[in-house]
Amino acid sequence: LCPIGLGLGDLCRKVTKGFAVSKLETPHLEDSHPISATPETLHALKQPFRFYKKATSCYVFVSSDQRYVLKLLRSSDLHPPAWTRYGLFRALKPKKAQSLIEKKALRKKHALESYSLAMEDLREVTGLIHLHLGHTNHLKTSIELIDPLGSPIQVDADTLAFALQKKTEPFTSYFDSLKSLEEKKKLLTEFASLLLIRAQKGLRDEDLNPKHNLGILDGKIVCFDLDGIRPMQPPRGSIPIQKHMMRDALKMLLYLDQQGGGLSKHLELEIYRLSLGLD
Repeated sequence: LCPIGLGLGDLCRKVTKGFAVSKLETPHLEDSHPISATPETLHALKQPFRFYKKATSCYVFVSSDQRYVLKLLRSSDLHPPAWTRYGLFRALKPKKAQSLIEKKALRKKHALESYSLAMEDLREVTGLIHLHLGHTNHLKTSIELIDPLGSPIQVDADTLAFALQKKTEPFTSYFDSLKSLEEKKKLLTEFASLLLIRAQKGLRDEDLNPKHNLGILDGKIVCFDLDGIRPMQPPRGSIPIQKHMMRDALKMLLYLDQQGGGLSKHLELEIYRLSLGLD
């Protein structure tokens, strides 16, 4: 029976994409500095959000009007499993349990810091509209989620950890649709400016992958990845800003090498030009 049970469990996870309301992060601390919800936020949350995918730190849902993305933080990504805190497995493997507890604590710290940095310093270039990381009572609305099975679920917005972003067009399809080399170079100059904004704020993100984390919003390039933002290490001033920018541009440069047309060289020159005289 055990193999059958395991097989059914695997099938269930595949069908539900691993989603369950019980796996949503519900902050236990009250938010002492809640972010006021704008009319756009409240309007967006009134519509149903359909399950899109399971990401590294969150479940991603898309609004019915296709204009917004709702990211609900996953508790399993931020907290260690129950066996690490008590029970037989904890007793049998105390070192492994403690290591996992510390790893998850660090993961939670980095994730929450990253989301907060995005809201405080990179709101415009991430398409971020609202961030909710603690218990509040001012939203006073429920969100309708359509789960992977197509079933509607009502959840209380005030008790969830979530981020609301504007939905973007995939960067690669937009980039491929540009007819001229000059249009592509113009967009890459804009990407270099985005790198500069981050560098000037002392922030970086090594996962600016054009295939997964970059998009186009109203013709402008944005990075919708919210959990990879980190303070510069070493801090700004220790090494040239150009080096920080080039490091964050690595995945874009690899992508452009495949495109040809001197596009990767253009981006390198734009990074050099924009960073000139800043250090």
